[in-house]
Amino acid sequence: MMKTYWFYLETYVFIWSNSKEILLYNTLSGKGYLFSKVSELNLIVSQLEDKNNLYCITIIETELQYPAIRNFVHSVRENFCGDLLDKSIYKQKPLIIIPELNINEEIFTGVKTIKRDIESGIHAEKNLLELSVHLTGKCELDCIGCDCMYKQIGWCTKNEKILPKEMVLNLIEQTRYTAISEIRFKGGNIFSYPFWDELINKLKKYSFKKNVYCNSLLLHSNSKKLEIFKDNGFFICVFVDVSNINEQLINGNFPVNQQYKYLFKIKSIEEYEIAQSIIKKHQIKAQIIPYYDHKNLCFFEENIYQSLDDIINTQWQKNEIFAHTVLNTYFFGKFTVLSDGKIYANVNFEPVGNIKSDHIKTLVNQELKNGKSWFLTRNKIKPCCDCLYKYLCPSLSNYETAIGRNNLCNMSR
Repeated sequence: MMKTYWFYLETYVFIWSNSKEILLYNTLSGKGYLFSKVSELNLIVSQLEDKNNLYCITIIETELQYPAIRNFVHSVRENFCGDLLDKSIYKQKPLIIIPELNINEEIFTGVKTIKRDIESGIHAEKNLLELSVHLTGKCELDCIGCDCMYKQIGWCTKNEKILPKEMVLNLIEQTRYTAISEIRFKGGNIFSYPFWDELINKLKKYSFKKNVYCNSLLLHSNSKKLEIFKDNGFFICVFVDVSNINEQLINGNFPVNQQYKYLFKIKSIEEYEIAQSIIKKHQIKAQIIPYYDHKNLCFFEENIYQSLDDIINTQWQKNEIFAHTVLNTYFFGKFTVLSDGKIYANVNFEPVGNIKSDHIKTLVNQELKNGKSWFLTRNKIKPCCDCLYKYLCPSLSNYETAIGRNNLCNMSR
């Protein structure tokens, strides 16, 4: 009698296919496995992708005589992506919970029941997770790229505007019923904002993380003002432009404690090495941030763009892959308020409202229903929507906007 088998995939495995390839991704190992989609595999793959089969199908003994099927099954078993069970021993079909997101019930990336919030507006403000507030644009520095850096890497920007104290205090009050975990205060010269005493007094009532962002070139001249932030539990994030760094700063005093973090902007491998040497020398907590200046595309192509190996061998949890399918993990839950009062879900798009006239709850619900940023996923844009690997890539970021290309990878040039 011809043998029959249960062939199944594990619940922590994803399967995707197109006309040419099959991709299995194991969320436990963080590894992806590619197979050519030859005709012998078509039926097996289509059955595995059919949700009604619950990741478990029947394979007969003669099918395993085809090299493509035999090698596919062997690879699945070898890489702990599934198994083959003899039906004469395992009479009952294995019950597999397929990896499928039910957005009405699931909790992922800290956001609960998003669909309910979109449809009803109830608890919509709970989807606001982070707020960046540019208190003032006034600044005595003349940094190259000041007018556009904030659109790519969230730095400070210079103008003549300043947010009125009353509006800032009202905005903070509106966050009371949100899920905000962090507010980032930025400038211009953040130290020049004249209402810090009242602002700090208001912020004492809130448990979210409070960050102040400043340019490294302003640290020395504002050392006394720094004390009010340290004494009131603020975290201080310092922008360091490696292309504009001087010997005094390299060899100077980098305050080192848990309240300080340094953000190094680099445009080349040489600047990366300088940043690394400073971090090592001063033993500071730091992050290195690449910056596209329209002249260093080769640097991005060689060091930032992803290869196929990068894409299929990056560790993702199951809930992170779910998130990539429905929302933008970079933009979701974030608003930015510029010093002219305009509020953005993404500073590269049109404002969603104004601090002078709009309530946060209304703007959050508006972005959930009709927004462009929070749900900007790769399955909505070319060429990524046609790519087999789209859910294994990070969400679209401001780099894609700056460079003018959606797929920052070496898959199709």
